[in-house]
Amino acid sequence: MTYKYITTKPFTYVAKKGTRPFGYFAAPFMGIFNNTITIPAGYAWNGCFPKFRLFGKIIGAPDFGIVTEEASLVHSALYQYAGLHDVTKDEADEIFYDLMKVYNFKLAWFYYRVVRLFTSYFWDKCVHDNLVKYGPKPNVGRNGTTKTN
Repeated sequence: MTYKYITTKPFTYVAKKGTRPFGYFAAPFMGIFNNTITIPAGYAWNGCFPKFRLFGKIIGAPDFGIVTEEASLVHSALYQYAGLHDVTKDEADEIFYDLMKVYNFKLAWFYYRVVRLFTSYFWDKCVHDNLVKYGPKPNVGRNGTTKTN
């Protein structure tokens, strides 16, 4: 599979003040620690979706450079690992919106609405696929240690 984007350096998103504390998470292409989401170099994704090819033309949500690139990067990684970390779909979508607002992107509200309306299927599919592939997520504390009951 070919991807539209591949990170050449790590990207870091620090959750805005007042965000609930996210739990520790570590995977090959995303880490969460102290409310900071880090995506390393080498992560590949296709930007904003949905996109599909029709009669040789790409149809779907257009990308607007760094504005949608950064937002879709973090959003894609959060969706890819859905069910394995404790960030909810609503929080992932809000992060997508926040990253576009950093650049005062005039269509941020529209992209956010589209994400809210049309991505539940993809989130649920990722949660299901991750559960099947990896089993239930471990009970991990905020500091990254495994809790025992």
